[in-house]
Amino acid sequence: MPNGPPKTPKKKSQIDQREQIASNTSDGQPSIDIAALIKAIKDEGIAYRREERREDFGKARRERITIVLITLTFLAVCYQVYEMIKVYEPIHAQAIASGKQAEASDKAAGATVRAADATAKAADAAVKQSEIATRQAENSNKAVAQSQRAWVGPRNARSDRSPELNKDFSAIIEYQNSGREPAIETTFDSDIFVATNDTSHLLEATARISKFISECKTRWTPTQATVVFPSVGGFGGGYQMTKALLGEEVDQVVVDGDKIVFLSGCFVYKSVGEIHRSSFCYYFKAQKTQPANWNICAVGNDAD
Repeated sequence: MPNGPPKTPKKKSQIDQREQIASNTSDGQPSIDIAALIKAIKDEGIAYRREERREDFGKARRERITIVLITLTFLAVCYQVYEMIKVYEPIHAQAIASGKQAEASDKAAGATVRAADATAKAADAAVKQSEIATRQAENSNKAVAQSQRAWVGPRNARSDRSPELNKDFSAIIEYQNSGREPAIETTFDSDIFVATNDTSHLLEATARISKFISECKTRWTPTQATVVFPSVGGFGGGYQMTKALLGEEVDQVVVDGDKIVFLSGCFVYKSVGEIHRSSFCYYFKAQKTQPANWNICAVGNDAD
C-alpha cells in the first residue's frame, strides 16, 4: 500500500526562488520583489502542512485498518473457539460418561474377582473337607477291617525237656489266630541253630535270624497253604508246629548252657483280601531258661 500522495514539485521551485533572491541580495543588488519572497515562504509553509496532514491521515487510516483487521481476527478466533467448544462438549461429556462406565466396570470386575476368589476358597475348603471325609472313611474302613481281619502269630515257644547230650532237641511253637476271620492260604517256616555267648557269635546269630525271616516272608506258596481259624468265636484253641535241633549239634557246651539255642520263623497268610506277615524269635539257654517258656529275642519279632 502506498504511504500517501507524492510530494508536490513546487517545493523545489520555491526553494530555488529563495536562493535566487538571496543570491541577488548578497551581490549587493536590491530585491526585485520582497512580496513575492514572502508569498513564496507562505506558500511553502501551507504546502508543507498539507503534506503533513496527508501523511497523518494515511497513518491514521492504516492504524484504523490494522485495528479493524485485528478485531476481525480476534472475533474469528473467538467464533472458532466457540464452535470447537460446541463440537467437543458432547465428546467431553461422552468421555466423562465412558470414564464413569469404565470405573463401574472396574468395580464390577473387582467384585467378580472377589466372588471368584471366594468361590475358589469355598471349593478348596470343600475339596479339603471331601479329602478329610475320604480319609476318615478310609480310616473307618481300615479300622473295621483291622477289627475283623485275621491275626496269626506265635503264642509261646517251649520244649518238653532240657537238652540232652547227642539227642534231638525239639522246640514246639504254639501259634493262634487272634482275629475274627480265618487266615487263608497260610504258610509258615522256622529255623533252629546254636551260637556261643560271645559277642561275635551273637552278631552272626542276629544276621542269620534277620536273613532267614526276610527270605521267609517272601516264600509264599498259596497252593501249599492251610487255613488258620480264629481262636475265639467258637472255633476253639490254637495250633502248634515243631522244629528239632539234631542230636549231633547238641554237645556238652549246649547242655551246660554255654551255647544258646535260637528258634526263628514266620507266618504268611491272607485276610480281608490282603497278604499279611508275622515273624518271631525265641531262644533257650540251659540252666537259665525254663523249658515250658522260652525267652523272646530282642530282634526278629514283627507283624503287619
